[in-house]
Amino acid sequence: MQAHRSTQPITYNTNRTSLNDFHESVSDLVSPDPIKKPPTVKERLLQAEGGYYLSGEAVKLLGITEQKLEELRQTNKIIGLPVKDGRHVYPKWQFVKRWFWGYQVLPGLAEALAEFPSESPWMRAGFMLDNGVTVEFASPLAGLKAGRISQVVALVKGFGEHGAA
Repeated sequence: MQAHRSTQPITYNTNRTSLNDFHESVSDLVSPDPIKKPPTVKERLLQAEGGYYLSGEAVKLLGITEQKLEELRQTNKIIGLPVKDGRHVYPKWQFVKRWFWGYQVLPGLAEALAEFPSESPWMRAGFMLDNGVTVEFASPLAGLKAGRISQVVALVKGFGEHGAA
């Protein structure tokens, strides 16, 4: 028995002049804009866990005044990330729904932030989302959401003590 052979000629795309041209076309398939830069660390933090609220949205969510929100931010009871024009945005992950109505700041967050050695809100947000700082829970944020406040506070106290004798 003979194998069936196609009578159609094999054609090659001669529009490509080199292997580099081929790689460029593949990258076009993976990323429609090959010039687009990957997100920065700050952009990733702003996008994490649902994004962020503008201050006006956070005020409405918590049912407080702008002045009270500013006080919470300045006293490290909530994370406000500085953005353009001196404004702050508030990561959504630090707000949780109350039992019946409204929202509140994630229980235990203020306690954890009080022990944090760095004043940088970006550092604090990055630490809370870091899934490599503990094996007890996925991240400090996950620990707080699971109600393991004392473990997270202890973890924050130990932050920055690496290599201490």
